[in-house]
Amino acid sequence: MTVKEQIQTRAFRLQAIISREVKTVWRTRTYFVLGIAFIAVIIGLAHSAGGYEAGYGPAVVDLLTPLEILVPVLGFAFGYRAILSDTTSGEHDILQTFPVRQWTYVAGVFIGRALWTIVIVFFPLLAVAGLTAVTSVETVPFYETHDAADSPILFGRFIVLTVLYTLPIVAIALAISAFAKSLWSALALIAILFMFISFGGDLLALIALERFPDLSIYLSAMTPNSAYRGLVFEHVLGASEPTAAHSVINAISIMAWTIIPVSIAVFIQQR
Repeated sequence: MTVKEQIQTRAFRLQAIISREVKTVWRTRTYFVLGIAFIAVIIGLAHSAGGYEAGYGPAVVDLLTPLEILVPVLGFAFGYRAILSDTTSGEHDILQTFPVRQWTYVAGVFIGRALWTIVIVFFPLLAVAGLTAVTSVETVPFYETHDAADSPILFGRFIVLTVLYTLPIVAIALAISAFAKSLWSALALIAILFMFISFGGDLLALIALERFPDLSIYLSAMTPNSAYRGLVFEHVLGASEPTAAHSVINAISIMAWTIIPVSIAVFIQQR
């Protein structure tokens, strides 16, 4: 078999796993209800806060903190049983009889679950952008508290950064799904990591900053949500001066929290 044929074969197998995951989510009512609830909550929060009436920047301010918490809830829900269900049902043993490598299997599961998470996150944010476009006050060219000019481009950046934020969340959930031996152990690990990502990371960073202030640039990107927040502050809200160092470190944090958990899941599956 030529190199080209090998690549095509592996791509076909990866596509088959992705398709399987997409169909699995589509056929599961729980995921459908969760997705609808997430969309309703985000649009409802934006509407009740009313920032969209003043412009794209205020709309971002209204949604940033809720998304830091709600995206992990969504991503964990979509990923924490992905591999565990295959293991407990015996389907993973059946898959091992086929010439599918573990990294292909894990990558396919990750991409399939991440695609659904991205779609569900993207839709309400696009709706808020449309709502802002037709209702915002045109006489407010700048944010009230920041220097950045208000424009749909900034909200587009916010959407892109939020989509990227979903990736490490799904990756962490996938690693937990591969590591956990039962549903209850998976839920316990999810609860612990949810608390760490949502609150614990920031608390540890604040405590560490008192002792190691010179490491503030690194500590502020300790968790996926803090890295996401930093990127939004720098490149959307203009609340802090965007620097190459801060942006790179925050981006590396997002990448590391995506690649490392997926790699851990592959390692666990290969044991």
